[in-house]
Amino acid sequence: MGYQLQKEALRPTPNANIGELFYHNGLTPPGFVWIDELGVVRRMGRQFCKLTADGTGVTSNTLVNLAGIAFDVKNGGYYHYKFGVNYSVGTSVTNTGIRLGLTFGTVTIFSGTVRIPASGGGTGGELQDFLTSSGDSGASVGSEAIDTVYFASLEGTIVPSADGVLQLQYARGGSTANTVTPKVGTFGFLWSY
Repeated sequence: MGYQLQKEALRPTPNANIGELFYHNGLTPPGFVWIDELGVVRRMGRQFCKLTADGTGVTSNTLVNLAGIAFDVKNGGYYHYKFGVNYSVGTSVTNTGIRLGLTFGTVTIFSGTVRIPASGGGTGGELQDFLTSSGDSGASVGSEAIDTVYFASLEGTIVPSADGVLQLQYARGGSTANTVTPKVGTFGFLWSY
């Protein structure tokens, strides 16, 4: 359903030195990498992923993975992430919103915020919540109109203490079991620093 950066299986060249920067054609897409103090080859700059077609609509309030919207993160890496989620709600806006969260492996530190439109615009028209652990989420419980595309975002930092995956998750928010659908153009960026 979407595009995801392929997993990297890189090893330093026999002549590579710690701190060396080089261009690696074996990546998808090709890009610059560097060798850290542990001899691990790491991608420079940002990675991205996006939905090129609508995701699967859900009616459950149990979080599920959004296919194609995830990043591999490496032990000891320093990352800043941002996810933008286009979504729509089904046939009723009363008590129907979206729940968004992230899952990941063991970390040294993780912090994040989630911002989701809430029923009605203007003052109080946005839910702002904090993400503090794997599986944590924020949810809006209403929407302004059906068949309207809304935009929500998640942003923060993560320093993994083991290799793992930073995965975006979603579910229905609110008490009415209407369908919530991630839409084309949903994206993720991951910057290493």
